[in-house]
Amino acid sequence: MEWSSLIGPGAVVAFIGLIGSVYVARSGRTASLPEHMSRELDRLKRDRDSQQRRLRHVEAYLEILSDHVNLLEAHIWQQKPPPPPPRPTFKPLPSEEDE
Repeated sequence: MEWSSLIGPGAVVAFIGLIGSVYVARSGRTASLPEHMSRELDRLKRDRDSQQRRLRHVEAYLEILSDHVNLLEAHIWQQKPPPPPPRPTFKPLPSEEDE
């Protein structure tokens, strides 16, 4: 077992504890720390969901582009004259309000 697998999680927990202690010491507001952490957790979850949505959109976009490249290659290999097959159209990434 690697030492980093034992120390890594412990170091993260210690760092979070240290940051929390510094925050409480500087602000003097112990009651607001859980609320602040809850708000930050909600924000991080929203950011993660947004990133996952964008990733799915980009992956779909790349699949469409890959299919189009394959179509163009087939057009060239079959020695067909111009014009090439039309470019695909892409739907824009929906905004968060649309979902």
